[in-house]
Amino acid sequence: MTRKISPREASAALINNTDQNLILTVYTHANILIYIRVTYTYSNKRKQATFFTGRSALDRMMEETRCKKMIDNQPQGGKMDRSGSRSNQFLQTIERICSRPSYMCGGSRRDAAEDLLQLRFATGKIHLIITSSKFDAASKESFIRQNGLPILIMALRAAPSEKQIVDNIISTLLELLHKSSNSKYLAILVNCDACSILLQILMSEYKESLPRECLMMQLHQLLAKIGTKDPKFPVKGRLSQALVITLNLIKTNTTHYKNLLPLLRVLKMYSSNNINASYLVKNACIQLMTRIVTNCCKNHSAIIKHALEILCNLTKTKKHAVRAVNFDNIPTFLTMHCEWHPNNSKHKYVTERRLILTFLKNLTNTNEDLTIQQSNEAFFTFTVLTLLMDVF
Repeated sequence: MTRKISPREASAALINNTDQNLILTVYTHANILIYIRVTYTYSNKRKQATFFTGRSALDRMMEETRCKKMIDNQPQGGKMDRSGSRSNQFLQTIERICSRPSYMCGGSRRDAAEDLLQLRFATGKIHLIITSSKFDAASKESFIRQNGLPILIMALRAAPSEKQIVDNIISTLLELLHKSSNSKYLAILVNCDACSILLQILMSEYKESLPRECLMMQLHQLLAKIGTKDPKFPVKGRLSQALVITLNLIKTNTTHYKNLLPLLRVLKMYSSNNINASYLVKNACIQLMTRIVTNCCKNHSAIIKHALEILCNLTKTKKHAVRAVNFDNIPTFLTMHCEWHPNNSKHKYVTERRLILTFLKNLTNTNEDLTIQQSNEAFFTFTVLTLLMDVF
């Protein structure tokens, strides 16, 4: 096609137009028409320009050099715009389907089937775009500015039972939040009430006859990141009965350290609530965390740290500390503290040792006579006194 534009508009037209062959008519200062044929080479993602004019060879060379510079000035911007326009197109499709009244109210079966098919296709394409090697930090910022996160949560809310759509969106969110310390992304997801939707999907998946453990692990990875910015996350987890699911998954993955880390991070946020802590103590969470800490080696310091933080949260109240004393945890953790003391020349395990001492302080900081007697008996045995003498 052929159209007339000004020289100022030429750069935007050359960069943003996605036609494979395009002939532009540019008006120069001398009012001489220059025809520029732009050919997009998709093999190497580079634009080639061929110039046609009736002027002399010198003028043609000058105009060719000027226009090539105009094209090459923004190579990264052109790539970002192309990927951004593709993702924006699929985001608009998702938003149009999810905001349609007929889809939200049910509509006919044929329309609902077509909408679900389009949602599967659009979410799959967005996942492919985001996981591609060309999707850099600038493209991620562009995707966020296009309200990509709220639209994905909208699609997740519209079709929480569609496995393929859920898999595409969960994988996309994990890729967007991977190695991202920007709290702005997490705040956007919290404002969209993403935690409630993820907990609902976790509960529905756990009730399946054959639940997918991989999906539940991915959901816990997302919840571990988003829940830190949501102050109501512990209450939401208890009301949605996800607290029981996380505890059961920890019991079945005590030796799978890769799966155990996100589960412990979520459980640590749950245990910050007093009602949740009371439920966890009644369901033998203190014994479970003690077994995890004693079985882990020093190479898994992150798991040990999260487990100790959970123990400190569970024993903040005196009532729960009484239960922990009855399990004979004081000699166990004193022994662990003394084993780490001589081998900590580089001060690697200062945080873990501090958490152990905090846990022991919670166990001894009670006012009941029975607990004081049990704590004193544990501390003033010969072996414990020997261990303390080794420390000091």
